[in-house]
Amino acid sequence: MKLTSLILFFAIFISTGCQTERFYWKQEVEKPGRVPTYSVYRHFFIWGLVQSEDLNLKDACKGKEVSYVETKYTPLSMLVIALTYTLYSPKLTNVYCELE
Repeated sequence: MKLTSLILFFAIFISTGCQTERFYWKQEVEKPGRVPTYSVYRHFFIWGLVQSEDLNLKDACKGKEVSYVETKYTPLSMLVIALTYTLYSPKLTNVYCELE
């Protein structure tokens, strides 16, 4: 019974803890089906206070203008966070560049 409760708790924790943030440079309408130009997992340590490295948006877009940046915790991220007791937090960052 305890094992079932523990598994259920972690399943609910992982599935409800996802978070997405979007930062827009230009006000635009969301374009459905758009794929990110650059996508990378960024690594944070000690409860998200220490970042492994900065992300250069100019390099990510290769000369194009940045449309928006999206950061999110995925279910896999939440599993890793739960297993490491929040000492390590991977976060997916997607960069969307302006279309030509």
